[in-house]
Amino acid sequence: MAREITTTRRDPLPRVKMEIEDFRRGLVTLINESLLPQNAAKESRNLMQSMDGRWTPRWGSEYYGVTATDTIYGGASYTTDAGVNHLVIVSGTKVKRSTNDGESWSDCTGVTMTTDKPFFKQIGSYLYIANGQNVLVRYDGTTTLQTYTAVDTPGTITPTKTGLASTTFTASYRVSAVNGVGESIASTAGTVTISKTRDNWTLNTDFITSTWTKVTGATAYNIYYMDNNNGGGRHCYLGSVDQPSGATVTFIDYGESVSPLNTYVIAPEGDTTTGPTFAQMELSGNRIWSTLDPDNPWRVYWSGVGPDIGAFSPFSGGGYIDLEKGGRERPKCVVHYRDGRGGAYATVLTSDPEGVGSIWQISLESVTVGNISFTVPSAIKIVGSIGSDAPLSVVKVRNDIQFFNRRGWFSLRSKAQMLNLLSTDEISGNIRPDIQSLTGSAIENVCAYFYDAKVFTSVPQGNDTNNRIYLNDTERLNWSGPWSFGVERFFEYSDVNGDNHLLAVPVGGARLIEISENFNSDLGVAFDTRYTSGLIPISEDRNAWAKIKYAYIEVNNPIGEIVFTVFGTPKRGGFQQVGTVTIDSTSYESSVGFSTFQFSTTAFSATPTNTGNTTQSIVKKRAKINKLVNNLQFKITTQNVEDDYTLLTLSAKGYLVPTGDPGDWKS
Repeated sequence: MAREITTTRRDPLPRVKMEIEDFRRGLVTLINESLLPQNAAKESRNLMQSMDGRWTPRWGSEYYGVTATDTIYGGASYTTDAGVNHLVIVSGTKVKRSTNDGESWSDCTGVTMTTDKPFFKQIGSYLYIANGQNVLVRYDGTTTLQTYTAVDTPGTITPTKTGLASTTFTASYRVSAVNGVGESIASTAGTVTISKTRDNWTLNTDFITSTWTKVTGATAYNIYYMDNNNGGGRHCYLGSVDQPSGATVTFIDYGESVSPLNTYVIAPEGDTTTGPTFAQMELSGNRIWSTLDPDNPWRVYWSGVGPDIGAFSPFSGGGYIDLEKGGRERPKCVVHYRDGRGGAYATVLTSDPEGVGSIWQISLESVTVGNISFTVPSAIKIVGSIGSDAPLSVVKVRNDIQFFNRRGWFSLRSKAQMLNLLSTDEISGNIRPDIQSLTGSAIENVCAYFYDAKVFTSVPQGNDTNNRIYLNDTERLNWSGPWSFGVERFFEYSDVNGDNHLLAVPVGGARLIEISENFNSDLGVAFDTRYTSGLIPISEDRNAWAKIKYAYIEVNNPIGEIVFTVFGTPKRGGFQQVGTVTIDSTSYESSVGFSTFQFSTTAFSATPTNTGNTTQSIVKKRAKINKLVNNLQFKITTQNVEDDYTLLTLSAKGYLVPTGDPGDWKS
């Protein structure tokens, strides 16, 4: 608010003119209202900024499509090879799809889902669906879901030695069954006593033949070996054999010279033949990356590439790494990002009990042992980084990654004027009290989406589920909100006409909703709006007093009723309402339409036709104050469905009055 003090010959007292025409700071709740910058709002309930940062009622919401019968837990858009978009949701225990913009839903068969948060990721012609509970599901555009079939663990392997005496060493073998996705848990070990380590065996004279019963559904088997002198108590990869035609599988170990032991790969203790049990997914380096395995909370998985992109076995280019296994930090989300030099990496955000966590970047290198090549990970923690508690909050915003943490909203980006350095910086300092008011036990529910240059973030504020939405405006670099409802998650969908829709999964609802500037209510119900400025002193001398005659509001395109209220601290009575005025748009409406006036010699219309009402584009109103005050605060409210406006300026005028201090200031 600009303050202008002048004097005239007719009125020797200094005039005071106060005006707010800049609202660029947005919502600021960190600073006490009496110290708030004049271009900041103390309150912006159900408001957002438009037209050069001017406050206006926020977008509304309406139902999208028809009811899906059961509670919706997640949704996504799927695009076919022909460029046709489908809506896919998890509703109750079923996956459902719609090919007509949600006007009808069809059940997809082949899997029963556990009611947990599903994650979606389209890669190629498949939409992968994972929830950390069920096997990995693939939607391919049909109503028959694809799942991976589990392969049983092989029975005990039986090793038989040839040319080796029974002294000194115990040779131990385990075997796993392999399919096109991964491999089973390794079998119980079979052992035999021998006299020499494998690197001292005589070729074709000393060898061990292992046999086991064939497993249905397997395409191959991996054999793992350990002896007294090898592996540190771990069975390491020795070799593979294809599925035979007969009922028994045989593998002959001729020693180190023929089958070098690969100590990089150890016998699996988990089954990946149905795909790993994970939830959150990302595509990075043409691989699927994932985490949130409830049985392996420190684990990050990756798949093979190309035709093996859906396979997670090390023999298909897949694998996993446990980041600080047993430690306090646990991976929450993988995102495709870069390092400080611009190189692309799988970037992992972790969390710890205090909600701090860190950020890791993983690179993969190919290592060849004998005639077998394996992918070996290298993980580096970014120094000074902060991670995330909420995987659904992680969004890509142009060149940055933004994410929520119970300590605030952070951005991962390159540090200005510092070479090769990534940093995580808080960008929610202005609304830190709002962040601190969130329900700690429900922080993992926070979800976000980048749309129309804004990050929409739904949070649990004093509630166990998401019940508010805040906006981070990435163009104006400010915050607004909260909105008076919350959602489980956001996603975008392009309908059959090519129009984009910002859709949301309701909290506990069975029908999708759309959020749009074209709606002025929430599902047909009005929402109230409230703008409140800071408590602004009438002069730089905070002890000064002024006789304020009027306060003014200037709005653009008002519709309905807008109530402008002025508060202040008069000489007597303490802080109170000092003036109010209502803008009733019906006072400014005028009928428009065509009449029977002739255009040339032909009547343009046979009868008068009113095509609607329009309002005066810019409206000013004043509230009578006529009080001696020390400060002022402005408030604008609406409460009806049709109410709308864009705030242009707020102002007040009067003159300074020399006066003594009020009684309640005195000791």
